[in-house]
Amino acid sequence: MGKWFRAGALLLACLLASAGCSLRRRVYTRDFFDTFDTVVTVSAYSASQAEFDALFSLVQGEFTRLHHLYNAYETSPGGIGALNAANGQAAALDPDVLSLLQWATNCYETVSPQVDITLGRVTALWKEKRDAALQGDAAELPEAAALREAAAHTGMDKLVVDTAAGTARLADGALLDVGAVAKGYAAQLVYEEAKSAGYDSFLLNAGGNICAAGAPAGREAWNIGVEAPDHWGDDALADTLLLNDQCVATSGDYQRYYEIDGTRYCHIISPDTLYPPAYCRAVTVVCADAALADFLSTALFTLPPEEGEALLRKTGAQALWLLQDGSIRYYPARTP
Repeated sequence: MGKWFRAGALLLACLLASAGCSLRRRVYTRDFFDTFDTVVTVSAYSASQAEFDALFSLVQGEFTRLHHLYNAYETSPGGIGALNAANGQAAALDPDVLSLLQWATNCYETVSPQVDITLGRVTALWKEKRDAALQGDAAELPEAAALREAAAHTGMDKLVVDTAAGTARLADGALLDVGAVAKGYAAQLVYEEAKSAGYDSFLLNAGGNICAAGAPAGREAWNIGVEAPDHWGDDALADTLLLNDQCVATSGDYQRYYEIDGTRYCHIISPDTLYPPAYCRAVTVVCADAALADFLSTALFTLPPEEGEALLRKTGAQALWLLQDGSIRYYPARTP
């Protein structure tokens, strides 16, 4: 597993400092902003601009394809949006959508029920209020009765997948929201494809969902900064991680949120309370799989850290919590 440790270098500084370590390869970096509502940055040690451009094209093309399939707000053929719009009828789905649904169902059953992708009717109520507040309307909470009514149409039993037919349907008016897992799942698919294509030293950063293949030239691992939330401590980074063939995901309350009377309401909703949790400012997970890291970071954000540690013991993943009081909690515990 990777090590938790403090360091003063940002990722970009690390890349530039390492660029002179190889006579045959140098670092290239480029990003795009048209998928998963975030910036995707690709960094790699390549022998030529052409080699890097081929990697970048692969990454951008696959992220774009998966973005359209996993976006619940557009009805691309075979995608999540088409399933949501099918009014309870069976919808033919792309194999990468079916695999995501099966994977999310398995994680719900074997890892944690804190990530329920059928919570779409509940999260839609929160999104409506958050969007209105951010557009200048009076900030309001969803009505409690409306949340309870929406929750009555949730539950993983409402998702019926027929793998033999390549279809799925949603019962009882359920809607899917795969935002807690889709970006990490997509990152893992792209990461695996890039490695299969022969790329062995690169970094994918999809808005904090990070996959680190190999290590930079002349180094043992990539340095990855963990962002400090706004007004949390004095530094831009809360910590720095060393990664080699590992992945990172972070869930927090400091990017998508709105406030009412000084209380922050973020986009992550607990399936238990139907409200955003407030156990920590953020939680970062490190493991070998980007999809699992994404799933776990969301699950841990909705749980007290003590319960989160019990969950982590089942998975072999590492985590750090940025707590409300400005302290950091590590699992496994960090030795002095």
